Amino acid sequence: MIDALLAQAVARGHVLKTTINLLIECLDAYGQSELHHAIEEAIQNKSPHPEGVRQILTRRREQRQQPPPLRIAIPEKARHYSVKPANLSDYDDIQTAEENDHE
Repeated sequence: MIDALLAQAVARGHVLKTTINLLIECLDAYGQSELHHAIEEAIQNKSPHPEGVRQILTRRREQRQQPPPLRIAIPEKARHYSVKPANLSDYDDIQTAEENDHE
């Protein structure tokens, strides 16, 4: 599928490196499945350009009434950290203790 899109893009004179970079951005923002559907539709519409693919992705997202994807830059030095979620049931115990004190 991607090969067909790239071949059509090159045949129309689009720069391959730019096309690939824009498609990678779409992949990062929307995921593999959505990108696949958008590429398939772009080929059917004879619109083999990443901007056409991006328009399809945007339209599909808007039809699902989802917000636009946000890119968050995480510094390399912070990528190996993970945050363990707190056990919120501890707060339930506090609430119960306070209720018992007021009775």
